[in-house]
Amino acid sequence: MNRPTFLVLGPPRSGSTSLCHYLNQHPDLLVSDPKETRFFDARFEKGMDAYWADHFGGWSGQTAAGDGSPQNLLAPFVPRRIRDELPDARLIVLLRNPVHRIRSGWWQHHVRGFQPRGFLETVNRNLENIRSGQSPLADPSPEYWWEHVAGPGIERRRRHDYPYLEYGHLAQHLTRYREFFPPDQIHLVWFDDFVIDLPGVLGELFTFLGVDPGFVPEDVAPRNTSRSRWSVRLNRMADALGVRRLIPSAVEGTLSTLLRTVVDRGARRPEVPGELQSLLLDYYRPHNQALAALTGRDLSGWDGG
Repeated sequence: MNRPTFLVLGPPRSGSTSLCHYLNQHPDLLVSDPKETRFFDARFEKGMDAYWADHFGGWSGQTAAGDGSPQNLLAPFVPRRIRDELPDARLIVLLRNPVHRIRSGWWQHHVRGFQPRGFLETVNRNLENIRSGQSPLADPSPEYWWEHVAGPGIERRRRHDYPYLEYGHLAQHLTRYREFFPPDQIHLVWFDDFVIDLPGVLGELFTFLGVDPGFVPEDVAPRNTSRSRWSVRLNRMADALGVRRLIPSAVEGTLSTLLRTVVDRGARRPEVPGELQSLLLDYYRPHNQALAALTGRDLSGWDGG
């Protein structure tokens, strides 16, 4: 094997980091290093051989290997690239209530200092960009994506123009992939099921990927969960001071989890004002209805936020 065989498609804040962690524990599966390679949307010119060499060095005969870049779901030109290079790839699409997802996405950026604006101001700015044709989806070309989302020096501009709302256009994104891949190569993972019935979701996924469905991961603690400002600041301070180098690797994970639990205890994302909640519900209602029609899933619960 010298090519990945499956891809986990976002959107961000829908459980892809946790899912890839669980998949990577299966003895017959390998997830890329890092999990988000950004190959198909931002580094495609490097070529498939470099893609494999740079990110799948841990392959030692596993049945399947995969990539977990959430950007692959949003970039309009990526499905064709994947079809051309990996026509037999199995695609795992994570789907979460977009109102919950956008709140989580903004909060993650806000506490890390990436997004200085408040939630309401961020959403209004995003709406302005969509209405004025400045969304990353306004032009499906790789060149436009590079200029507005992935190119060098983009971090400063993305503070104001990150596509928070667009990631929730789930029916639109799923339809693009269905234009290039048959239904039996696309597996949907609903975030609600992921939370409520993790063993069942993983069993179905393992079957979909052609590996032992009875395997049970030892570590099923959620990854990349929402954190407080103090937790983020402590991690940055530890990195800057080189504290991690002084801690034995055998206890680093346990100590990190303990500290995060203490520091983040009681941390709460700000409540969403009723006006903004109504705005988001109204905005996403037609998108959710389209997704329900496309998948046959009852999504009426999403209309209540």
